[in-house]
Amino acid sequence: MFTPKCWYTISLCLCSVFFFGLSLARAADADNTPQYFLRLERGTRSEDVCVLVRSDGQFHLERIAPGVFQRRIYEGTFPADQVAQLRQMLDNDKLKSATQQQIKMELVNEDQDQLLLAINRATGWQTLHFPSGASRKPYKDSLDPLLKWLDRAKQQQHAIPYAVANRCIPPEGVNGQSQTASASSNPSTNGAAAEIKGSEKNPYLVRWVEDYTSTSQQNTTSIETMRKVSVDAEVERTCMIVYNSGKYRVEKTKQLLNDKPRSQVFLNSLSQGQIGELKQLLSDPQVANLEHTTDAVVGGIREGDIINLDIPRAQRTQVLSFATRFGVRTQAIGMKDNLTTQVDEELNNIKPLRKWLKSNVEDKKGSAAKDEAANTCLPEK
Repeated sequence: MFTPKCWYTISLCLCSVFFFGLSLARAADADNTPQYFLRLERGTRSEDVCVLVRSDGQFHLERIAPGVFQRRIYEGTFPADQVAQLRQMLDNDKLKSATQQQIKMELVNEDQDQLLLAINRATGWQTLHFPSGASRKPYKDSLDPLLKWLDRAKQQQHAIPYAVANRCIPPEGVNGQSQTASASSNPSTNGAAAEIKGSEKNPYLVRWVEDYTSTSQQNTTSIETMRKVSVDAEVERTCMIVYNSGKYRVEKTKQLLNDKPRSQVFLNSLSQGQIGELKQLLSDPQVANLEHTTDAVVGGIREGDIINLDIPRAQRTQVLSFATRFGVRTQAIGMKDNLTTQVDEELNNIKPLRKWLKSNVEDKKGSAAKDEAANTCLPEK
């Protein structure tokens, strides 16, 4: 039973930057050039905090308040002993061996407390997404020190005036240069190439992940005539990935609050003519030149739609995200939903692509494949 001050969260709200927009260039070990070794983000009902840290202690930190999306941006250098302490926390054996498959994933839950980690290991970047406080319980001893460190690190005193937020994405083209992750040097996320890249043997044309969430509120009156409010939240996820060969994968996942996700996987192929049509849509300047990522969604919403889009280009992977929100829920008890509509103006640029994918891929998915586990349409390696 929900009361008016209870909230829910969508697991993909924060991970558009985390899974699809994180490109951290690795410097050569020979010249000891500073390199990024950690991106940490935590989103709660009160704020979203992210930090990007380099091996020499330089950092970029952002705090976003809910509702008004007020941003405070800080940069500086952590002392060497603090960096060493942080590295020691990250070297925890249980955390090092953790994989995303081991973490309980939910599309919707009433605990709005997400944690996102990207750690530069010797074997590459380890990326983990904990969608709720409950999902972190098996790793409590490993993660609690990191959360306490973040609580201390965010207590910065001097915000950078007029700085542009970049969701703690490193500057474009960082390849060993002595360069800080400066908001002023990276006013857009154009250079944020995807961390997930398809195999050269099996490249993909486009990857699309769309989450639609809705809530319904029902008022009931008990025998004692005390008013009670129940809220049902539901998330429907549709993802698609289309390969150069024409082979494609579609996943449909649905989850009700406090229920398990239920998924179906569909496998099919496009014709050569359809592949040509898709390539033409992807090369349209209206899409190819687009640079757009949405703000973090902080707080509950009555209805909303979030789209994450990855398009491999010649030198990078174009990463786009869009969000439309209706009825942003207030925190005060007894207050009605804010009926303000927030429609992403950039959605018109991908409208033809969205329409084509729906009619040629999503609607032509065929029969569900047996014994295929959902993986959010991650590209095959």
